[in-house]
Amino acid sequence: MEFVNAQGPTRTAGGELLATYSAGRLSVTGGHVFTCSSEVDPQTDVRGQVDLVPRHTGTLTGTWEDAWGKVGLEAFYTGRQSLSDPTDENPYPKVSSPYVVFGALVEWNLTQRVSLFLNAENLTDVRQTRFNPLLRSQQAVDGRWTVGVWAPLDGRLINGGLKAQF
Repeated sequence: MEFVNAQGPTRTAGGELLATYSAGRLSVTGGHVFTCSSEVDPQTDVRGQVDLVPRHTGTLTGTWEDAWGKVGLEAFYTGRQSLSDPTDENPYPKVSSPYVVFGALVEWNLTQRVSLFLNAENLTDVRQTRFNPLLRSQQAVDGRWTVGVWAPLDGRLINGGLKAQF
């Protein structure tokens, strides 16, 4: 095994747009991030997109608040990501699929200082394993048996609890 430094710097440029709209009890926030990140491949000396960095991501969040509590919905978009492998042994696609993850929150005020909440994340149950397996068909030169993580691994998650302010 040999460790080799990249021939040139990693270059990253991008921008973010974030906007919020509020009308009474309703609040909506949306955002978009553009990232262009490149580096030189030490084996080919060719500049290419950095792995596992999506060019486009976006969010949209809405909340409704009242005396009884609040309700919130959220959506997160993750665009395509380069999945090339420095050993070129990844048996799966070299570019990921884009995906959207949704979430929801409900909070009930029992008193001014105590509330109950229910939170749900990844309601669409997006998991990397629904696109491609995590395990490689054979061990990579560097010893790894898995490919890089580019999407959620845990799927749908629902939790709740009691919130108290002191």
